[in-house]
Amino acid sequence: MKIGIVGGGALGLVFAAALTPHHDVTLLVRRAAVADELRAGGIAAERDGLVTTIPIRATVDAHDLAACDAVLVAVKAAATHDALAPLAAVLRAGALVVSLQNGIDHVDVARAALPGVRVVAGPTMQGATQLDARSVRFAGAGETIIARDGRGDPGADDVAAAFLAAGLRARAVDDATAILWDKLVRNCAINPLAALVGRTNGAVASDPELIAVARQLAGEAATVALAEGVDVGDPWALVEAAAKATAANRSSMLQDIEAGRTTEIDAISGAVLRRAERRGIPVPATAMIVALIHAKERA
Repeated sequence: MKIGIVGGGALGLVFAAALTPHHDVTLLVRRAAVADELRAGGIAAERDGLVTTIPIRATVDAHDLAACDAVLVAVKAAATHDALAPLAAVLRAGALVVSLQNGIDHVDVARAALPGVRVVAGPTMQGATQLDARSVRFAGAGETIIARDGRGDPGADDVAAAFLAAGLRARAVDDATAILWDKLVRNCAINPLAALVGRTNGAVASDPELIAVARQLAGEAATVALAEGVDVGDPWALVEAAAKATAANRSSMLQDIEAGRTTEIDAISGAVLRRAERRGIPVPATAMIVALIHAKERA
């Protein structure tokens, strides 16, 4: 399968490293210097302590994705429109765009940037830590869920099969809404807490004080999800399982804070806060965590 990947961050590098040995992959990045470095040295992918160099076709030209069957979107949520707009007049008819991003609003933003293009949600639990421009560490083997749209070729099942052929966990579903909310509940509890205290995900499920805060954050997100028509079940069970499964991972928000980048707090906890405010649902812990992360960013 011809696969394009938009975004050269941790997630983009991990999926490019895994898929390239099995498929025809092109990685679209923002900066020419990064593309040059990747073409020259490949992706240095670390898994279980072993580093493998994966040659990669990297580019800054959206036209290089023109023949792709599927395009995976792995940029930060705030960059979605600007990253995808150059592809609007480029992608072939029938190509499937799969958003792997955090949050709950990114698919709508992607569809606005790509009118007439098939765009589906692809929530992923795959963990990754970027070490430098061309180096990445696999952090857990999380599953990627791809929503079916019932039209065009390839379909979600074909993309999931391409993932499976590359040794990645994946499956297709008819509706990913509940899964998006499941992931959002987990992220709302794990990502900002890990970023604030500078610890790996496992601390959220092992430190009693962090557990207490995480429970409140997860509970608030689950309450808003229920008001939106999605019952996530026991929110703490979701968070605890995710934190333990990715115990050694440094959350993407922590990586952003450490690198001095803007985080995705507005796409994650901010999405819950906005919906809560519209519905008149009190979410004091969520409001506080958003404010604290913004203060951390300014620092």
